[in-house]
Amino acid sequence: MATTVQNNIPHTTVEYEYDPFGSVFNVTVNCETGYTIVGTPTMTVGGDAFSEVELTVADNKQSATGSIESETEDTSIELQGETESGSTPVEPVEPVTPTVENKIPQTDYEAVFDETTSKYTVTVTCKTGYQFVGTPTVSITGDAFSEPVALTVSSDKLTATGEIEVYSESDGLTLDGETETIPVVSDVTVTDNITGTTETHTYADGTVTIRVICADTRKRYVGCKASYGDVSVDFPVTDSNDITVTLENVPTGTNITLTGECRYVASVNTDYLTGCTITGIKPWYVENETVTATLTANEGTYFNTVPQMQYVSGNTVDNTNYDFTVSEDKKTATITQKLEFSKESVELATISFVGSTVPEKVVTGYGSINVYSVNDSILNQFSKARFQSATGEVSLAYDTDLGDYVNKLHKIFCDVGEVTETTIKCGNYDTLIKADSINSPVVTVDFGNVNLPVNNSDSSDFNATVKVFVPFKGFVAVDADFIGKTLNLKYDVDLVTGDGCYKISVGDVIISQDVVKVSSDVIYKTSKNMNLATIGSSGFSTDYLKGLKPFVVMKYYEPLQDRYNNDNSFKVLSDVTGFAKFKDITLPNIDCLNSEYNEIVSLLSKGVIL
Repeated sequence: MATTVQNNIPHTTVEYEYDPFGSVFNVTVNCETGYTIVGTPTMTVGGDAFSEVELTVADNKQSATGSIESETEDTSIELQGETESGSTPVEPVEPVTPTVENKIPQTDYEAVFDETTSKYTVTVTCKTGYQFVGTPTVSITGDAFSEPVALTVSSDKLTATGEIEVYSESDGLTLDGETETIPVVSDVTVTDNITGTTETHTYADGTVTIRVICADTRKRYVGCKASYGDVSVDFPVTDSNDITVTLENVPTGTNITLTGECRYVASVNTDYLTGCTITGIKPWYVENETVTATLTANEGTYFNTVPQMQYVSGNTVDNTNYDFTVSEDKKTATITQKLEFSKESVELATISFVGSTVPEKVVTGYGSINVYSVNDSILNQFSKARFQSATGEVSLAYDTDLGDYVNKLHKIFCDVGEVTETTIKCGNYDTLIKADSINSPVVTVDFGNVNLPVNNSDSSDFNATVKVFVPFKGFVAVDADFIGKTLNLKYDVDLVTGDGCYKISVGDVIISQDVVKVSSDVIYKTSKNMNLATIGSSGFSTDYLKGLKPFVVMKYYEPLQDRYNNDNSFKVLSDVTGFAKFKDITLPNIDCLNSEYNEIVSLLSKGVIL
């Protein structure tokens, strides 16, 4: 038979080795993590009670060793003993006055004596990771007539306090009780009582993030909250069926309950507001709520008509328009209105805010007109809304073509400057189409500066030709006298007419200017019979095709090379060819008149070609 080991010491493992020379088993017992040995474990061989041997426990109480005699290796070993939770051994209690015997594992204590009452106030605190089991006690050591006093345990089971009366301050105290490891809880639970929704959540370091999604994307969260204990957090009011709620400092193991209603509501639409901002409103409302809103005109604009709050119910019965109250200066408009409708009316209803402003600055000098900066999207909207009934409603059976109010439509190839957000108005009709109104009919476009470089640094530079390419005009000649100077090009553009004036200047002096057309007409259907025509003009300018970026073209002439030799050397005339000037002239043995001699010397001095 082989060696068998019966280990009756819980939460331990056993290692053993047989020594045939000494006829003994050497045994080692090791505790599992989180446990220590209580008391003294024993072992026997072959079930013989008389062979019992005590094991020696290590100081940290996490292991024990021993040896037991056996004539043969083929036998059985049986171990007996106890363990307790706690991988850290109980720290020895330093003797104090009074002497305290602390029999409560994994705790620290404090005893304070009150001379007036002859009582000790005792406080016992569990070490990290442990809590009390049952009710701990304190008693006077060695006094059989003294009854143990039960300590009061805190709600979190981490501390216990109490008082005991003693005969003298030197009386010893005994603490007795049990502790256990605190169960580890790594999450919280969430109970979702909001019908039609699903929730997911995360938990980390006391922070719970809860996400709730309603299956119906049109529904919103009304009166919803997340609660646990005395804590309650309201859902944020947002225009979404997908919402997130965050809770801080939530203990592990907490059950959070979601309550409230996810339902249809009256949505809010601010798309019909132009040139102003709105404050005070929610993203949605329910029955019997009060809507309070303030409209503020953008800078440089004012309300020329009364804004409205338009309530359109889901059943088309309770449709109502409510007027704002416009301030005296026409800069603000306010409304306070209770929604005195049923739940059935409010569900799927829309609350629209309609209003626009007009610029304080108007374009003058051209008659009674409005000038707007538009794009293809705005023109497309206008084309769909241009045919109006007599009541101002869009209709195919039109009485008015708003296109008849359009005087001119052209494309400008520059920025239009400062603008004011407004809506396109045609006579008494407000199309509610958002567009920018220009603040000034004339804008200045500065193309910047260019330096005309010097090439030869002599008079030949002024024989050069200089041409400036001016957008919408073409090449413009500039006098070569300005070489070495800096040119500037500016445009003054009339946004209403589409015409402009270019100016080339040096410093403050304009050296060239002319009127040019800086726009191109746009084809637009202008009449009820849908004939194609241009508004304001029958012609088109294609000058922009020449180019929109100015530049300078310069042509220089290179100077002739110097043909003269200035070596100032003595020469014999017969050795010189080409053009030459002479001084210190000597003409020996020449047979001529004195006047002829002087003329020859003069010619040679002025220069001759030999």
